[in-house]
Amino acid sequence: MRRLLLHPEVEDEIESWAMILAKRSDRSPARFIAELRSGFHRIRERPTHAHFIYQSYRRLNLDRFSHMVVYREYGDAVYVIAVAHEKRHPDYWKRRIIDDIG
Repeated sequence: MRRLLLHPEVEDEIESWAMILAKRSDRSPARFIAELRSGFHRIRERPTHAHFIYQSYRRLNLDRFSHMVVYREYGDAVYVIAVAHEKRHPDYWKRRIIDDIG
């Protein structure tokens, strides 16, 4: 299984989405985090399974939330560049490519 690397802004992004979801339901943040962890696990096991979204970047859609994980393979790891909502400024993460590690 590959290592998981996160762009420096991803953890804050996840926390921000969890806070937004908490306004809807007490259980939503925990469900979001659980589904996100499951998605990270799938990415680590089978990084080539998801479709390309832009250049060498792929997207994994979460099943129960309107969010996607944007990532690319990086040697023996996968590098997550964003956890983005599918409709709220869906391409904002492209500016992070400048900060990419490889």
